[in-house]
Amino acid sequence: MDSIFRSDRDPEPLSGDTVEVLARAEIDAWKAQNYKDMDGLKAAMTKVFMLLYGVEEEVAEEAASWLAIAAIEHDKAEEVEDAGEDSTAEWNGVRDTLSEMYEVLVSGMNAMGFIDLSDDLSVSQLAGQVATHDAKRWRVHHIRNYDSLMEEMAQMYVLLFGVEYEDAYKLMKYVVSALRWHDLAEETGVAREIASYNQEGLFSIEQHCWNICIQNYKLHYAELANLLTLYSRNKNL
Repeated sequence: MDSIFRSDRDPEPLSGDTVEVLARAEIDAWKAQNYKDMDGLKAAMTKVFMLLYGVEEEVAEEAASWLAIAAIEHDKAEEVEDAGEDSTAEWNGVRDTLSEMYEVLVSGMNAMGFIDLSDDLSVSQLAGQVATHDAKRWRVHHIRNYDSLMEEMAQMYVLLFGVEYEDAYKLMKYVVSALRWHDLAEETGVAREIASYNQEGLFSIEQHCWNICIQNYKLHYAELANLLTLYSRNKNL
């Protein structure tokens, strides 16, 4: 199955099947992280990384392992922050682990010819820049600052995909919509775990929320794929 990251040699629209698989894998990863299923998280994100960044499976697996570590550190950072304590060190740890993850991904993308590094920007420097935005994205989502989340994710896409900020920012409306439903699914899941009644009804609501997340990410990735195709075609003109 083709990755969402199109090469100059094959600037054709991405198939709907790939977008479907990618969106479902993304939401599977969210669900796994919510339920502390690190094996499930790594499996889902391995698929996401292969399809989203076009890297080889072993590269995607290594990156997913780093992400699982970052997810554990992320939960600790949120706990410290929620306790009203200074969580700077914990969030810096999340950023540093994400930097390791992105160094693996950027190296893999570079090897596949999917990213162009300038002479004054190394793999580790680019990885560090993306990781900084990604860690901020995680942190502002925790406090439900969706405007800042859109900005951080748009900056990540600029760095990784080489698109203009305005184009990247437009794609984030689907991400924010998905995250709002994610938050409701998470709250419903917690309620279901502690409720002694209406288990079936709460489960149905939770599943409905996750399904809407998938639909939003299908739209997000379909538009990203179309955007990358447009950029690739314009580059070839």
